[in-house]
Amino acid sequence: MGVTLGWLDREQAKELLFLALDIAIRPIDRKVWLDTLYDLGITDAELCQRVPALIPLLAMGESAIINRLAPVLIPFVDDELLIEVMTACLSSKIKSVKKLVLKIALNRKAPQNTDLFMPLLNLLLDQTDESIVALTSKLITQWHLDDHTVQSNPPKLQQLWHPTPPLWQLPPFELEPISPDVLTELASELVKRNISGHDSVTERFLAVANIIAYHDPQAAKASLAGIKLRVDQLLGFLFYWRKGEEIPYHKYLSDLLTARDYIVCKNLGKIPCLLSTPSMSDLSITVDDLSQRLAIYQQLKIDALEADLFLALTRLDVSTKTSSTIEKLKKLNVAVVLQSGQKMPIDASSLVLQYLDDPLIEPKLALNTYIEDVLSLPQSLNYFPKRIGNNGFTKILAIFPLWNDSAIPSDIDWATYYHQGFEFQQIVNRRSPFDSRSAMALLAMQRANSPYVASNMAQAVNDAWQRGLLIPGVADILLLERFSQVPCRIASLVSVLTDIAKQGILSVVWPILDQLIIASCKAPRLLSGTLETVDAIAEFLPEVQYAVDQGIADANQLQLLGIRMLASKKEGSANAIKKAKAIVEKLPKIAPLKQDVSMRAPDDFDQVWPKPQKAKVVPEDNVSITISKPVIEQSSRFSKALAKSLMFTLKLPNVSNQVFHIVKNDWYYDLEYEFQCEAYPALSKDQQVIPNFQSRVWLHWCINKQLLVVEKTRNWQENNDGPLSSKYNLIFLNTDNLIFSKSLVTVIIGLLAQDSDTYKANFIFEKNVKKGIIDADTMRKAIILFLDYPDLSPAKLIRLLEKKPSLLPIFCPVLIECIKFVGNLVKQGEKIPAWINRILDMSLNYAPYLKEATRRGYLTEPDSQWQGLADIAQAKAKSVAVNKAKQLLELLK
Repeated sequence: MGVTLGWLDREQAKELLFLALDIAIRPIDRKVWLDTLYDLGITDAELCQRVPALIPLLAMGESAIINRLAPVLIPFVDDELLIEVMTACLSSKIKSVKKLVLKIALNRKAPQNTDLFMPLLNLLLDQTDESIVALTSKLITQWHLDDHTVQSNPPKLQQLWHPTPPLWQLPPFELEPISPDVLTELASELVKRNISGHDSVTERFLAVANIIAYHDPQAAKASLAGIKLRVDQLLGFLFYWRKGEEIPYHKYLSDLLTARDYIVCKNLGKIPCLLSTPSMSDLSITVDDLSQRLAIYQQLKIDALEADLFLALTRLDVSTKTSSTIEKLKKLNVAVVLQSGQKMPIDASSLVLQYLDDPLIEPKLALNTYIEDVLSLPQSLNYFPKRIGNNGFTKILAIFPLWNDSAIPSDIDWATYYHQGFEFQQIVNRRSPFDSRSAMALLAMQRANSPYVASNMAQAVNDAWQRGLLIPGVADILLLERFSQVPCRIASLVSVLTDIAKQGILSVVWPILDQLIIASCKAPRLLSGTLETVDAIAEFLPEVQYAVDQGIADANQLQLLGIRMLASKKEGSANAIKKAKAIVEKLPKIAPLKQDVSMRAPDDFDQVWPKPQKAKVVPEDNVSITISKPVIEQSSRFSKALAKSLMFTLKLPNVSNQVFHIVKNDWYYDLEYEFQCEAYPALSKDQQVIPNFQSRVWLHWCINKQLLVVEKTRNWQENNDGPLSSKYNLIFLNTDNLIFSKSLVTVIIGLLAQDSDTYKANFIFEKNVKKGIIDADTMRKAIILFLDYPDLSPAKLIRLLEKKPSLLPIFCPVLIECIKFVGNLVKQGEKIPAWINRILDMSLNYAPYLKEATRRGYLTEPDSQWQGLADIAQAKAKSVAVNKAKQLLELLK
């Protein structure tokens, strides 16, 4: 624009753009500056003149830059610079980019300095992608470099399979030494963290602060002089205590750890020791230590603090009780004071004795559940306020140090919550080996890819192995995700597991790799990342064979059932299957695999398909809906963003002269929090959508009018365009009144089938399923509508089901109605739609559950007949769907 307006000439603009390209930090900025250069009319010759300056840009490996510059530079640069250009371009991790670079090089005559290219080309010959190897070989032949090719030697064995180390002896909690200087050092450590967390350092800091404050309050305050009001709650409490001010109380202080920190800081200088100070480094407390502390309280006539005692009980190792400690406790009578200042109607020792007889047992954390969903407090804790259940996963382990699977989350993003790495060291300070879920979570946590804690996570895995806490064969890949039995982000997981195996922990990693292949084979289609998993197995196979030959590993480690299943498959990634067959050739022969092997155990049916619950009544709004792709002017800046969206056109019974288009891309706040939906009025369903703030309106269900109404302002309560008042949300969130009517619920379901921002669409859908707004009947009505509109693919609608087995009861009518619909098409002699393959794949995957649901009477009589399935199976058309229908028909008999 500056050149067009005459503000600067083309040369000046060109220099400024090259400078901007050179100093840009973000990849998107570099792409934009390069696009602007082309808009300016930069020529290939001008780019070739700046090759030395462009090489560092190419070396960043960004596909957008390489795809634009490689076709210009590689054919025309001189031989001396060609090696640098190709090395920079081939630094990309994207396979398609490497192929592009090699294809461009094939169209160039051979350089004179060919010997310089062989190290680079030899690296490409070792790639796992066969097409890259083929292109490289072709380039070597075309450039007459065959004599220079270095044959890659088989990798030298690193002996990565080691016997499992013995279980370590858990060390005691170290409180000594205690001094004002030590307190200052501990405070400095917490200040550096700048984040709340409870580990051995935090517990020692609080215990030392309490002891020094009890004997010399002024010394404690002097040691804490550098503390300022910070994000860390504990340091914030101490800030007010040091200044002699009342610590502000907020309702969020009700969770157990925060309540303990608050009440202890409020009483610093008044109690000789904390009841909740750990005895062991895993933060657990022995019964003897707790009884001794209570004896001191009785001797000094001091009341116990409720939250301090509560935390001491949840940390209590009841296995350490003895007859002598029981007798000691029976002789004690220490009152317990609540946060309000009132005393409990029962003394501390009686609470401890009751808890020893009725302790809190670790719950089994089932699929798609949180701790608060399964946690049941024993009667021995009934006297305490509700302080457990509203704690995040970052606190559970500090409250229940003796727990295993339930204390460590299995969803892979949990590690990002630990912005510092100190929590990971606490996780591996435990006395017993990790169970199946927690072991898998520990190994997979490095996928969080947080640079702040990468070294801490790696060290934690290594420490867990050296301490005998990681047992080979225990980690279960099906427990990797909290909400799904289908593992995701497999490629990044395999990369992490490969690094762990190379640390000498191959015996732990090896079974997981084959589990991943089995899970992939049992999915409706091979999972993304299967090829990378096969490559990892091929890489480590010589190591395992050596370990078996040496008697270090058992011979069954070479069974590799997953690889054998993959090698026998006829559909899926040809490359993965081919490599699996090559691996099988190197394995000992075993009996042929049974084809009905299933990863899912039949005893998890009640988790996947609980008994049907009564759904809420969704108001009927009598709105008609049509579905299509949005009609948008190509020159509009919204055209690209909305290309992956669907358009839902609503015709309201109370509005005669307009329809309303709903088009969602990446903004769902209205549906998620405001119980209304942004829409654009139009005269007909074919009118173009022009998204803008001036024309949009808001649709919501009016309880008083019993209508879906149209509002011109987003905040229609206060007549402005700001967010809807939270006061409105609070009124209806806490009642049984439904905000969404039938048409908006249908839109929410339909959004699952579009390709833009599926995460948000999935989240809102699941949220309404959990509330009982969306049930099986709602889904049936929705899919019957959707099947009339080819722009909405049923195959995309059910994507969420692949990862969330617990949604099968909700999606079951979708599978049934889709099969019935296609069966009718077959009877009418019409073509079988391609999307039915995904429907049949999903039905085959869940066939055991569907059959069991029929047996238990969860499906109606018509649904249990699977109308249309036999028609597809008997179709004469040449379609994969016919064979799949035959398989499903046989399984559902």
